[in-house]
Amino acid sequence: MSTIFIRNQKGQFTNALPPNADEVVKNFTQRVLNSARKNLGDKANGTLGQSLMARSNVSGVKLEIEFIGEDYAPFYDKGVRGAGGYKGRGGNRGQGSPFKFGTGSHKGTWGKFRNSITTWMQKQGITKGRDTTTGRFITFESFRFLIMRAIYQRGLRTTNFFTNAFKLHFAQFKKDLQNNLIEDIDKLINNNFKKD
Repeated sequence: MSTIFIRNQKGQFTNALPPNADEVVKNFTQRVLNSARKNLGDKANGTLGQSLMARSNVSGVKLEIEFIGEDYAPFYDKGVRGAGGYKGRGGNRGQGSPFKFGTGSHKGTWGKFRNSITTWMQKQGITKGRDTTTGRFITFESFRFLIMRAIYQRGLRTTNFFTNAFKLHFAQFKKDLQNNLIEDIDKLINNNFKKD
């Protein structure tokens, strides 16, 4: 593997993106993040929307762009298939998702799940539920359990809030990066390989 070294404004060699290409990466990541937040709608100002950020890193000739958010962001984007066994109304969610409840392939415990659902219910102002069969009120704990069980068995819907944002801007990003890299390389050659 070869490494591209670029002179900065002080004339020092650095292992970084050239200025024009760096600007293209920054613009691309900002557009993706803006579109992802827009796709979140009312949730854009919530915990997930506020947690979204991006960082890029150049290692040799390899450019890495990492999009970061809350731990549950990939699950909210791709959905989660249910574990099955749901007998109530409504169909299964998260069809085609790489994630599935009950597989143990990702960190998470029933306790963390319960805490997340508790927080969500409190934010929604849900203090108790009603038994659909008898019409009697049930406790917060019982209602929380029913919600958790339904989510676990049925799964979570796919939103593609991030996937769609990324796809929307990626083709243009490739074109812009290619054009600006050519311009940057021309400058790099002219600055580093001057004729005698």
